[in-house]
Amino acid sequence: MTDDVLLLAVHLHPSGVRFNVIAHRSHTVATLKTQLARLEGVPVHVQRLLVQGTVRPDHHTLHQCGLRARDVVELRGNSTPLAET
Repeated sequence: MTDDVLLLAVHLHPSGVRFNVIAHRSHTVATLKTQLARLEGVPVHVQRLLVQGTVRPDHHTLHQCGLRARDVVELRGNSTPLAET
């Protein structure tokens, strides 16, 4: 892999599912969330991406988040639709 390409471990909450994804350091958190939505069905608008326990803003690049190859990120969210009120 090139220096820009990262293999990341994703831990999905609350299900506990763990899987790997390939991402680019130049991509934004929003781009990664879109990729994860396609893979796991968790809508982007309910996702919270945590790196070292801190929620990262959508406009930050993965490089700005300090991510390196084989780092673990936590994805918090739920694919269950919200109840209408």
